[in-house]
Amino acid sequence: VGFPPNHPPMTSLLGVPIRLHEQVVGDLYLADKLGATEFSEDDRHFVELLAAHAGVAIENARLYTREQDARYALQRALESLRENERRFRAIFDQSFQFLGLMSLDGTLLEANQTALHLFGLSLADVVGRPLWETYWWSRVDGDNAQERLKAAIAEAAQGKFVRYEVDFLNPDDSVLTLDFSIKPILDDGGQVVQLVPEGRDITASKTLARAHDELALLHERERISRDLHDGIIQDLYGGTLQLEDIAEDLPDQAPRERLLRVADHFSAVITDVRTYIQGLRARQLEGRLLSDGIATLVHDLDGRNDLTATFVLEGEPVRLPDLHANTLLQLTREALSNVIQHACATRAEVRLAYHSQGVTLTLADNGQGFDPASSQGEGHHGLRNLRSRTQDIAGQLTIQSTLGDGTVIQAFIPTGH
Repeated sequence: VGFPPNHPPMTSLLGVPIRLHEQVVGDLYLADKLGATEFSEDDRHFVELLAAHAGVAIENARLYTREQDARYALQRALESLRENERRFRAIFDQSFQFLGLMSLDGTLLEANQTALHLFGLSLADVVGRPLWETYWWSRVDGDNAQERLKAAIAEAAQGKFVRYEVDFLNPDDSVLTLDFSIKPILDDGGQVVQLVPEGRDITASKTLARAHDELALLHERERISRDLHDGIIQDLYGGTLQLEDIAEDLPDQAPRERLLRVADHFSAVITDVRTYIQGLRARQLEGRLLSDGIATLVHDLDGRNDLTATFVLEGEPVRLPDLHANTLLQLTREALSNVIQHACATRAEVRLAYHSQGVTLTLADNGQGFDPASSQGEGHHGLRNLRSRTQDIAGQLTIQSTLGDGTVIQAFIPTGH
């Protein structure tokens, strides 16, 4: 205790602590009062006041330093946030996939440039609107697209990942197929807070898959063609020769002519089979329109098994692609064959209508009818063939029949398929 070495001499000393919220942060000393031998009580009060002001100044300095540190930290956080946002936007907009962000009710909050550029849209065109009311969904190829999207959004809002394929019509009306999905975003508590709609362009892969299927179909058709040529055609040809030989041995003219007509019919069937193998038009359509071919077919069947068959044409006939014309002709032949063999009908009408949407073929009879629901399984190849033929050319087939009340079969083939 005492002064350190070389400390100047002092005759009087006044010291008070500097406090900050009851915490001593320093001391204030005064020495050698001028004009007096010691410090007074007033001096002590004055120095205590000065120490209090010093404490406030120190506190303000500390607060200022903290504010500056906080401001600097906030600035760095904002810069980091902006940089992250720039990076996110760069990835978000440069993605080849169609991306967006939705609220739980389907309102679009964000969309990337890939999605916008598809139809030349801007964010202002789509943000703030339900996704199903945006221009994209007005270009969906198919019925009930908006309702299906609403149902998908409702499922995703419950935490379910939803995924299905959607066909959009491009500005040039070509088809764009998207692998479309909606993914729920969860918070730390596991609650769904937002939804991410995403579309991946799978048009090329779908086209490749269709090409692969078509190639497989071609290979199957080639196999069937070989089987038809090497098996059925040869058997029919052999049977035709036998009929002709038998006809020549018959002494009576009438049965001989009947056998020769049967042989001629088999020869025509052989011609038809060869025509199908070669991918040409059916014999009834050579050089003629479908309406002419069906009229000829109905005329040939009129009167057979006491059936009165009539043909009605509506609209202006046009030449259809060979595949479509052949299919509709075979539909007519197969349906009328079913009428003759199974319906026990006395009247049948074939109606062919040309209109702006496509071609409609309707076949109606007054026969005994049947239950379509019970005619789907084995043993009902005729109806399955009708459906399969129609589906092969992107058509729609409807069958209406009631036991004891006849049958109506209608096939619609859209224009342009």
